[in-house]
Amino acid sequence: MKGFQPVALHRWARSGQSGVSLFELLIVLTIMSLAAGIAGLSLNRALPALSLRQAASVLEADLQRARTLSLTQAESVEVSFSDDGYVIAALGLSRSLPEGTDLVWSADVPLAFTAGAPSQGGAMAVERGKRAVTVRIEPFTGRVSRDAPL
Repeated sequence: MKGFQPVALHRWARSGQSGVSLFELLIVLTIMSLAAGIAGLSLNRALPALSLRQAASVLEADLQRARTLSLTQAESVEVSFSDDGYVIAALGLSRSLPEGTDLVWSADVPLAFTAGAPSQGGAMAVERGKRAVTVRIEPFTGRVSRDAPL
């Protein structure tokens, strides 16, 4: 009985050639370069939306912290807004929004939480170009929520 003889499945294995040709290598590199370029363009378009979502998430978390502080310390916590950021003095917090991002608050007066309840409810929009994420404050409960992500 003879030993096991493997069967060559590739044409180059049968003909005695091994490896890949330079032309095949160039084709593969070209395809990989095109795929990387397309992925880079997609990422470039996604970054502004990610920045907007992050800014809205940070605002939501900071407003929840201000509300919680007003509940636990039984004191009024004021939040002052500007076009490009906000200040929560009781938390020692001053935040600026990322470049090109604006904050639009529906009221012209600062927001204050007293025992967890806001001085007024309302909505604020974190905007960047045509995109916006809205952060809402319920008028009676002070619950802070953010619209679903873009």
